[in-house]
Amino acid sequence: MPVMVMIFLLIISWEYSFGASVVQQPQKKEEKEIFRLSLLNKPPVEKVTMKRDIFTADILRSEIELNPKTAPAPEPPREPETTVIIERNPEEEVRRILFYEGFVLRRDQGYALITINGDSSMVTTGDTVNENIKIIKIEKKSITVESESKVFEIQLKGDTSNE
Repeated sequence: MPVMVMIFLLIISWEYSFGASVVQQPQKKEEKEIFRLSLLNKPPVEKVTMKRDIFTADILRSEIELNPKTAPAPEPPREPETTVIIERNPEEEVRRILFYEGFVLRRDQGYALITINGDSSMVTTGDTVNENIKIIKIEKKSITVESESKVFEIQLKGDTSNE
């Protein structure tokens, strides 16, 4: 087997040396280039012109410069926008984020289990939650809270007896 490999290598090296010794003829100019390197030798473009303005409705730039009637009309001045003031209702905001889940009596003090913005916590009278909601009074069926100087009651979640 190694003899066959040696013979194969000798044949390849012989063909390579024979092919290298043959003088190659110069390429004809009529042949196509595989890599178009001749394009690199072109002179640079002297001037770039823009034929269309992409910001107008398909009008030639030369038409705009020659005939101002075809140019788009300027936009009319805008009227000042009116601002709508929406009154905030702190009670609705608190009822949307705070839920009274239950009552806990511990060491003769009442605690309320609440959920505020999805986080559960246990609070007592006088605590402030969410930086602007103060717990005023805790009862078994409801809690009284104060938000933005308005006091209102939140019923126990799931309790429909007072509604």
